[in-house]
Amino acid sequence: MLLETSALTKRFGGLVAVKNVDLQIGTHELVGLIGPNGAGKTTLFNVISGYYAPSEGRVVFDEHDLRGWKPHRITRLGLCRTFQVTRLFTHLSLLDNTMVGALCHERHPKRALEVAQWALDQVGLSDRASNIAQGLPIGHRKKLELARALATKPRLLLLDEVMGGLSPPEVREMSDTISRIHASGIGVVLIEHVVSAVMCLCQRIAVLHHGELIALGTPPEIRNDRRVIEAYLGESYANQTECQGPGLGGTEGSVH
Repeated sequence: MLLETSALTKRFGGLVAVKNVDLQIGTHELVGLIGPNGAGKTTLFNVISGYYAPSEGRVVFDEHDLRGWKPHRITRLGLCRTFQVTRLFTHLSLLDNTMVGALCHERHPKRALEVAQWALDQVGLSDRASNIAQGLPIGHRKKLELARALATKPRLLLLDEVMGGLSPPEVREMSDTISRIHASGIGVVLIEHVVSAVMCLCQRIAVLHHGELIALGTPPEIRNDRRVIEAYLGESYANQTECQGPGLGGTEGSVH
């Protein structure tokens, strides 16, 4: 396994945000992480990526126990995450923003520049590389956040709602981008409320509710799991048809 959490728990005073989560992510997997707002999804990402220390349990990535590791060190190991609310350097160009990610592992400026240009091309922003990040529309902000993460040369990407706030065409475009990234050999764990996209993209889906992992399985298994239907999807979504072919079908549908 590339990533494994064991009895992972995070408390904030008397609030248990993540409780005894056992999760294994294999090399080159594309896994969805869904659940109601406040279920603990982003907190789980924060613990895995080193932004929060676990209250109990442990995180192992590539056979390294990450207890006590700082986020930048974890990123250099090949585990990188994006944020639900984009965190850009608005006074810098798109290229310079992306170079920040590249410089995580590339100390030579010329090589970092090449990596940044490659990452922008992967998300479709290469023609805007010299533009300043301030004032970017939400779709481009999400792409730039993804490009910066890609520039760190990750083995596993944790993507926190990269489709949040996007229009249906933008969701389809982002889904295609994620699919290409995964096909290139990079593992992905995807938090998303656009459930139809998750069902079409992901090989497996994990479901959190009140901080606990209540289900883990293939998209058809999750779609028909009574616990997931009652906690999150609802009966109407459970009766929807599967996505057809490589497209996303009803991508515009979402569950909140």
